[in-house]
Amino acid sequence: SHANKVRKMRTHWESEASKQQYEAAVRLANGFMNLTISNIPPKILQVINFIGISGSESIGWYNIDTAAYKLPGMFSELARLVRVFYWSYIEPHLCLGPLNVDHCQKLLDIQLEKYPKNLMLNIYNTKLLQLNGRIGPAIDAYQNLLTDQHLTPKRVMYFELMWCYALVGDIDRAIEYAELFRTGSMYSPAMATFIEAVFRYVKIVPTVRIRHVGKTITPEKLAVVRSEKYLKCNHMLILPDVEVLYELNLLRFIRGDKLLLSKFMDRINKELTKYKSDLTGSDYLDNYLMAKYLEGVVSKLLFDYTKAKQCMDVVIANDGRIGREFSLPAQAALEMGLIEYEMKNHEKAIELLNKCINEYTGYLNENYVHLRAFAALRELGVGVEKHSEDDNKLEEYKNQWLNGMNIKKKTYDQLMETEEKEIIVNN
Repeated sequence: SHANKVRKMRTHWESEASKQQYEAAVRLANGFMNLTISNIPPKILQVINFIGISGSESIGWYNIDTAAYKLPGMFSELARLVRVFYWSYIEPHLCLGPLNVDHCQKLLDIQLEKYPKNLMLNIYNTKLLQLNGRIGPAIDAYQNLLTDQHLTPKRVMYFELMWCYALVGDIDRAIEYAELFRTGSMYSPAMATFIEAVFRYVKIVPTVRIRHVGKTITPEKLAVVRSEKYLKCNHMLILPDVEVLYELNLLRFIRGDKLLLSKFMDRINKELTKYKSDLTGSDYLDNYLMAKYLEGVVSKLLFDYTKAKQCMDVVIANDGRIGREFSLPAQAALEMGLIEYEMKNHEKAIELLNKCINEYTGYLNENYVHLRAFAALRELGVGVEKHSEDDNKLEEYKNQWLNGMNIKKKTYDQLMETEEKEIIVNN
């Protein structure tokens, strides 16, 4: 970027402190951009690469860590918060789950020693209780934060409390906070309404969708499609709350908790019994396969990998009898790959994760599946190859553009270098 080249080439600064603070700001921005782009699903990544933007996870973390631990000033503090934010929200919900909670807690404890009353730090600290499966203490902590008269982000508390109560099976309180979260929601009103609509407001969801940059964001699209499906299927969805908890990776937070997970399994077993007759009496098995899939998900969380794989095999084997739940086969392939990943069968995991990416397309949950599949591949050391391919594609696109404009690459690079020098002189 221009700012990064200015940092490298500028020779005159007001002081060493101003130089270091500028460097911290540039590294934070560069690191955050690289980290964000490296986590984008490949379908969207191709478009971003085409317009000349690429990102590397390793470069992103290097720059963020340099800003956080080797440079002074406000941007250094912000870089540490980026670390905490990624470990407490991005990684748990969009990747493989809370893999770095212990590291996050250590970093947060250091910050809380300096700023014990900082609201944002205390929100993060409460989030870590949730990530560790301590749902009861997390509820108490969120409720305590809500008593603060000066609390601004109350909607964040409502959102988290809604899920906490859903995880412990207190549906009435989950509805209460879902309604509080939905009221006045501006960013994702369809998703906010759908969460509450799972219980009582489904019919109005399609009328409140909004678009960002001309596109419906994935949570909005999921909410609208699911509510329309509800209306077309005799006002019936199969365990929609469990499905949403799975998609947001919230069930992962109570992994190994037999008491809480058994409540979900009891409900799943009732649905399996209800729709088992479809195996012989219907051409379509959507209801049965959805329940079977969720049985596999919960079995994996209980570390019963044999049963989990059996459930996913049933889903994949019957993909030809699916009439509307077209995401299930890809999600089942993803879960099979994640099971092998957890069992340390890395070669098999890579094979299955690539299968769910390459062999399935055009289904509703494609972005979610790809996010988690690539997160697992990065953990297995495959992500570096992806970035290398992106860099090669980016260079190819740039050369194609230069050829179309009848500009030689050498001339273009010289022009950019001259422009950078002029910027530095003018500053």
